[in-house]
Amino acid sequence: MFITVRCCLSPTVRRSVLPMSSNGHHHHNNQQHDHLFHLQHPSLHHIHCRPFTLFALGNKKGRQSRPAEVDRSRQSLGDDRPPQQCSSAMGLELPLKINERLSTLKEDVLSALLDKNAVPPELISSLMSGVGGSSFSKALELVPSYNQNLQKMAKYYFTAKGGKLIRPTVSLLMSAACNQHSKKPSSATVPSRSGNVISSATSSDSSLRNKSSVAAAVEESEKKPIDISFNQYRIAMVAEMIHNATLVHDDVIDESDRRRGQLTVNARWGNKQAVLVGDFILARATKVLCSIGEPPVIETMAEIVEDLVKGELLQLNGPSTSTGDARFNHYMVKTFYKTGSLFANSCRSVAMLSENCDEILLELATEFGRNLGLAFQLVDDILDYCATEDALGKPTVNDLRLGLATCPVLFAAEEFPEVLNPMIERRFSADGDVQLALELVQRSDGLAQSRRLAREQGDKAIQCADQLLPGGGLVRDCLVDIVRRQLARER
Repeated sequence: MFITVRCCLSPTVRRSVLPMSSNGHHHHNNQQHDHLFHLQHPSLHHIHCRPFTLFALGNKKGRQSRPAEVDRSRQSLGDDRPPQQCSSAMGLELPLKINERLSTLKEDVLSALLDKNAVPPELISSLMSGVGGSSFSKALELVPSYNQNLQKMAKYYFTAKGGKLIRPTVSLLMSAACNQHSKKPSSATVPSRSGNVISSATSSDSSLRNKSSVAAAVEESEKKPIDISFNQYRIAMVAEMIHNATLVHDDVIDESDRRRGQLTVNARWGNKQAVLVGDFILARATKVLCSIGEPPVIETMAEIVEDLVKGELLQLNGPSTSTGDARFNHYMVKTFYKTGSLFANSCRSVAMLSENCDEILLELATEFGRNLGLAFQLVDDILDYCATEDALGKPTVNDLRLGLATCPVLFAAEEFPEVLNPMIERRFSADGDVQLALELVQRSDGLAQSRRLAREQGDKAIQCADQLLPGGGLVRDCLVDIVRRQLARER
């Protein structure tokens, strides 16, 4: 089966254009991989990425008219509708099973990072037998203190205040959803595409039969307990470990000195040690991942690290052409690689570990994670312009200072092309560029359009949750709630 994207909001990712085998895995070849990385895959030539139509996905009439007035002072990120319409079920209590898993996750992650013995006693004995004496013994005594410092750096972000544990929470909720998902024909939905959103392919059956299917799904969902396997729990651990390793490496690349209200690892211990610590966390995450013992799952999670590297390279090297379409396509692909891939592949992995795994489940889980991940990053990019430094725990307007044109400024450039396009070209490097770009973003519809774009992605994730558990229930409600909370967050 071929899955193709229909608009710019579906990044040109590997699983979007490669054939999928019956077991849910994708066939790869070097030529396809290369074309993907250069954003020129022939399957994507029909995409037309116009910045002014991106917030109106599936609108075949083209450009959608803007609202007569946009309250640019509004700080709500989830919607430009009245707050009561976009905040339902906010703060929904997680199921007890999920809370129990989350309460032990941080401790288990720290346990995976810490060594009880810096050097195993049997190794010391073996080495001592071949090397004379006390000088080697004294050298080994230095290892524990070195190892303790490494572990202190490795757990630095895990123990800091402000960590939201979004990624493991999503992984655990998706695990529960997959384990409750029914493979029975009466309640299953068939993935098809409308724009880039999965929609239910309806048959010619009567509405009475459809109502019976929904009723059966509701009844079955209510009967199924919330269950998460230990291997699915391990995926949640690995997702958080990869995320934290990425934070360490990102702070080095961006030369950041503040995160979560405290000094970054690189600011406190230096760039060289920070790079090594990030590598160490990834190595320990790999150990946890390998303990699952499922090569297809390991391969899927490994894609996250691969995508992170590609995303960082895309960020360091701008688009090959300077058109608005190319910039936005570049931005969305980079956003998937750097943020969406972790959500998408973690959700896919827990689906692969479910006893209910089938092609429909894999696609729904992956699409939920991908759309949520894109919405999450879009909100992050909005907050960089309108949140406070205290709320974020790091400097604001940081993207402009780093020379990055994110969603708000790309939309603003459609209104002020003569001023903003040259700034984007020179990566806001001239004196006064950052301040002027900030003012133009605030004067434009850039933030409002970015909010609508984030909401579009969030709505698609919610549609996936609805199809995953058509009978509703607490797990489905929590998946929807976590999407809405990400759209409405202020930090």
